[in-house]
Amino acid sequence: FIQLSTRSSKRVRQTVCKTAMDDRWCRSACFILVLVFNIFVRSASCHAFEYTGLEATVSLNAYPGTDYTSSGTLTLRENVLNGTYGLHMYGSFSVEGESGIGEVHIHVGSDASNASSIGGHYWEPTTGIDPWIYKIEILDGTAIVDLNTTDLSPIYNFSFQRSLPVEGRTVVAHTADGSRAAAGAIVLTTLPEPMYTGLEATVELGAYPGSSFVASGLLVLREYTVRGIYGLHMKGSYSIEGENGMGGIHIHVGTNATDAATIGGHYWEPTTHPDPWEYNVKIEAGNATVDVLTTDLSPIYNFSFHGLLPVAGRTVVAHTRTG
Repeated sequence: FIQLSTRSSKRVRQTVCKTAMDDRWCRSACFILVLVFNIFVRSASCHAFEYTGLEATVSLNAYPGTDYTSSGTLTLRENVLNGTYGLHMYGSFSVEGESGIGEVHIHVGSDASNASSIGGHYWEPTTGIDPWIYKIEILDGTAIVDLNTTDLSPIYNFSFQRSLPVEGRTVVAHTADGSRAAAGAIVLTTLPEPMYTGLEATVELGAYPGSSFVASGLLVLREYTVRGIYGLHMKGSYSIEGENGMGGIHIHVGTNATDAATIGGHYWEPTTHPDPWEYNVKIEAGNATVDVLTTDLSPIYNFSFHGLLPVAGRTVVAHTRTG
């Protein structure tokens, strides 16, 4: 049974300037440009991005099934501009023997080694206009990439794990004739620290109702936000006498931990979406240690105590290796 104890809130933000290392220089540059060109350049001259702290890398290699000699590394940084999420993609790649105007896009597929599943450009809804018209010059086999997705048209809310999630998807580099010459997966490399709201809850574990298990334990749940998403940090330990192997621990639907008939299945919404509760724990000599952030589950849901996907009062269930 999840019981609440304390409450507070805190948020930290950092704003950086895209076009200059010094924010004051950037504002001055914008002011000068406005004087010379009037209002026509004011909106495009200086972007005040708020970087979320999330970064990813892409290691580009020859597109699967082709004989191109390709390599390169790209970095992607997630940001927010005027409430719209976006990605700053920069770096370089090479395609031996190629020159001309090529392209770089994010594609649908999540397996960069399988040409049959990489698919086409990624955006949603696909009834909208394809934004991936970004072109780059390949000179003597080498290309420099520097793109903000908020500069594409139309603008979509690309992010790593929120709206239009690209984590794990494939970046594809095209040659001047449109051929796919290089591909690589988007791999997340950094995560911002959770910002705890101050809300905490405890879970006292006992034997599942109606079972013969000898079980006990104590968990603490702390609510936090990260990248604007709510989550729960579940930490503690429990024991199930005589058990070993990989078990699981999940939040279930029911609000009466003493009634097996109403505990129900895993809790997430909408249930038409995939079940995120695949978190496994090792039970060794009857003992298990729990330390999980719900934002590390996949897919990510906005679990909280009282807000989105509220869990206060619901039931935590620990499973043995047999389920």
